[in-house]
Amino acid sequence: MFQLSELSPAPAKTPLTDLLVHFADLPDHRLDRCQQHTLSEIIFIAICAAVSGANDWVAVEAFGVTKIDWFRKYLPLPNGIPSHDTFGRVFRYLDTDAFEACFASWMAEICVGTDLLQVAIDGKTMRSSGGPGQKCLHVVSAFATANRVTLGQEAVDDKSNEITAIPELLKRLDIAGKIVTIDAMGCQKKIAEAVRERDADYLLAVKDNQPTLLAEIKAHYFKHLESGFADVPTTFCESTEKNRGRVEYRSCLVFSDVNFLSMKDDWKGLKTVVVVVTDRRENHKSASEIRYYICSRASDAPVLAKAVREHWTIENNLHWSLDVTFGDDDSRVRKDNGPQNFARIKRLALSIVANASGKESMAVKRLKACASDERRELIIREFLQL
Repeated sequence: MFQLSELSPAPAKTPLTDLLVHFADLPDHRLDRCQQHTLSEIIFIAICAAVSGANDWVAVEAFGVTKIDWFRKYLPLPNGIPSHDTFGRVFRYLDTDAFEACFASWMAEICVGTDLLQVAIDGKTMRSSGGPGQKCLHVVSAFATANRVTLGQEAVDDKSNEITAIPELLKRLDIAGKIVTIDAMGCQKKIAEAVRERDADYLLAVKDNQPTLLAEIKAHYFKHLESGFADVPTTFCESTEKNRGRVEYRSCLVFSDVNFLSMKDDWKGLKTVVVVVTDRRENHKSASEIRYYICSRASDAPVLAKAVREHWTIENNLHWSLDVTFGDDDSRVRKDNGPQNFARIKRLALSIVANASGKESMAVKRLKACASDERRELIIREFLQL
């Protein structure tokens, strides 16, 4: 493992070097006699490069070489910038659990001082991470929807393994008092129990993988629809949005009495059932959808409607940005622990850039971080001071 003393005596300690405090206990698997670059140097350069537009190890090296004078403000770098092969080897064998634990601890620390209310959990496949006889890596992420921070991740080799990955991910998260939203894949009794054991609440989408539960919710909803739900305890809210020719109507109905469910006791802490209706109209075409959820929080319709909608920020603000801006699906990092560790670097870089001041797009913010040393310092410092 490395110590922060490796950064001295040449460069002065600055707010940016505080970034490395969070990796102070990370084990270094390399032999001492083979090291030309400290682990602190490699991690610091990789993160700064990813913030500044580097999406692979070749680009990380190129950025480091170009900005070596800037890096020497923070790192001794007696042997210059590591090669892309060195970056690849180090992250290929770096222990994923230990690396993730460093990030999880850091993100938990950041969110203590911010208004962390909701955590969305969902998986994403890295399409180019596979090869002959090797499945593509599937990464399940926990995303703070309001904070735009990836709190943690768990890697599996298949989407179906999300069911086993989610409880493991939850163990590493400090989510007490928060609401955890998961799509239908995570609508499992053991996952609901795992959320409640962390003193958090769940909001789970119900689809065909829970046929009995889905059928009973549908039957109850349509049974009372004609009467306007006058004879059952509910709360209701609705909204209409117009944007560039598209009109979207949303309504949310919350049943506060769940005794109509035959298996209500199998879902730990179940208190409410949520039904969301959407109707979209655009270019003389319309589409309607009804979605169903179960929840352990006894909240009213406006609160749970917002939680349902906020869940999709993990798709729009995390997964979409990873693909479009960070080239996640095109990544050729494939060997051993490399894909998972580089995925974590990218998710951290995305969190840093997403929380940077300014109204520019993610791509423009990264471009400015690449072009301007002052802008790069500001972006990273803003995140460290969250």
